[in-house]
Amino acid sequence: MRIAFFGTPQLAARYLEHLAGRHEIIAVVTQCDRRQGRSATPCAPPVKQTAERLGIPVLQPEHGQCAEPCRQLGQIRPEVCVVVAFGQIIPCEPISGAEPLQYVNVHYSLLPQLRGAAPVQHAILQGLECTGVTVQHLAAELDAGDIILQRALDIRAGDTAVSLFERLTALGIEALDEALRLIEEGIAPRAPQNHAQATWAPLITKEQGRIDWRKSAVQIGREVRAFTPWPGSHTRIGDLTLKIIQAEPEDRVTGVEGEPGRLVEVPGGHGFAVSCGEGLLWVRQVQPAGKRIMSASDYLNGARLEIGAQFG
Repeated sequence: MRIAFFGTPQLAARYLEHLAGRHEIIAVVTQCDRRQGRSATPCAPPVKQTAERLGIPVLQPEHGQCAEPCRQLGQIRPEVCVVVAFGQIIPCEPISGAEPLQYVNVHYSLLPQLRGAAPVQHAILQGLECTGVTVQHLAAELDAGDIILQRALDIRAGDTAVSLFERLTALGIEALDEALRLIEEGIAPRAPQNHAQATWAPLITKEQGRIDWRKSAVQIGREVRAFTPWPGSHTRIGDLTLKIIQAEPEDRVTGVEGEPGRLVEVPGGHGFAVSCGEGLLWVRQVQPAGKRIMSASDYLNGARLEIGAQFG
């Protein structure tokens, strides 16, 4: 098929690489280069880097200005436009005097559940046992398009956002292949969503990474997994910042009830336990500011913390 591809980050680049081996990619639309580092050197997004390596023309509209590349695509007439983590709103209105373009979008949830920018993180935050991938027809309202197909995936107890993204991407590539086959054969379904059942997964903010020890250990444990690698879960001990890399909740009452954030147990070689609003959080791996990731036990040996030390 003749395909135009919309996408920006590394996971979208994986879809582009896959599609380029099976279809004719006639254009790629991605976000503008971003300045990075102290030198503020412009850095091309992963999808642009992949497209240039594959010799595919690239369009990079400024934010909020996607109408122009859509107009250009209307002139070269792709059979379908595939959207994966593009990061901008795409106008769905047809170009005047032309047939409307067909857009399909890959979304990492079982819609209408978890519409929005961060469905993977929110699936973990909400303690869901199952999530999945939806391939949908693009609509003007966010993630509200008719569904072509869905594939479900169990969430494992130890899944972080990184591991769940990885498994969903493998599943999503397979689902997209099947959806494109259905489109090519002219039999792609259009199953309307039940909008009354929609839930939301808004963008994660940097501020959410600060641990609130008044929450339950179960919820803090979910946050540690959901916020890996960004924004990370961190706390303060004195004047220092400590990032919690790996932790496990334990739902039991402690002798320091009402004192969230208190270091309460230090069994040799097994990390340490912090009291939460409900239960204990067993911390297994940490990263002190400016240092490497290390076991929680090694951190305690160097920091010389004692029972009763207060995190906050």
